[in-house]
Amino acid sequence: MFSKTVVIPSKNIALARRVVRCYEPSWHQTHENLAKNEGRMPVLAEFFALFQEDITDGDKRPYTQERTNAFRRRILRSRTKKRLEWLDAMFVQRDGQWHVHQQHQRVNHQLEAQEKIPLDDILLEAGSVHPSSFSVYGLPRELSTALGSLDYQPPQDRCVAGLLIDQQGAHLLCNLNPNTLDLYATVRLAYTFRSNVHSLESHIISPKKSSLA
Repeated sequence: MFSKTVVIPSKNIALARRVVRCYEPSWHQTHENLAKNEGRMPVLAEFFALFQEDITDGDKRPYTQERTNAFRRRILRSRTKKRLEWLDAMFVQRDGQWHVHQQHQRVNHQLEAQEKIPLDDILLEAGSVHPSSFSVYGLPRELSTALGSLDYQPPQDRCVAGLLIDQQGAHLLCNLNPNTLDLYATVRLAYTFRSNVHSLESHIISPKKSSLA
C-alpha cells in the first residue's frame, strides 16, 4: 500500500510514495506496476510542481511555508542508501530537434507516449540547477548554485529521466536507459503514485507516522 498523500490543488493531482527494495524494476516495468494501482509516474512538470506550487495534505489542509520548506528538503536530502525514482519522460532527438515524450500508456502491449512535446529551449550542459526556476515542462532553463540545487545530467537520445538520491545529494538524470537500472541495480526505489485526487483517495492509507519523503 501507498501512504501519506500530498495534493497539488492547482493541478488537481495527488502523489504518494513508498520505498521498495527491488532488483529488476526498469522504467518500463515500473509503468506497469503503477498502472496496476490505477496510477502512473508523474511527468517532470508534475513532480517539480512540488517545488513551485502550493501543496496540501490528503485532507486538503494547506501546508505552512515552514512545513513546505521542510518537505522539499526531505525529498532532495542526501542519503546513505541510494534511492532512484523514475519519471515519465523519454527524450528523443529528431532532425536536430529535441522532444520529450510523456503520459505513457500501454497500447497493444507496448508503451506509447500520449504527448510528444518539442523542446525549443533545452539545457544541454551538465551542472547544478534549482527546481524553483524550471520551465513549464519541468526542465531546467539555466545553471544555478542557489541553496537547494541539484545535480543535472542533460538528455541523451531515447533515454529517460529519473531522480537519484545518494550521499552527494540529489541528481536529475535525463540520460538513463529505460530497460535496465544499469549501475543503480541495488538502489531502493521510491515509487511515486500519481493520480487525480478522487481516484487516489480510494487507494491511500494515511498512518500518522508515515512520511512521503
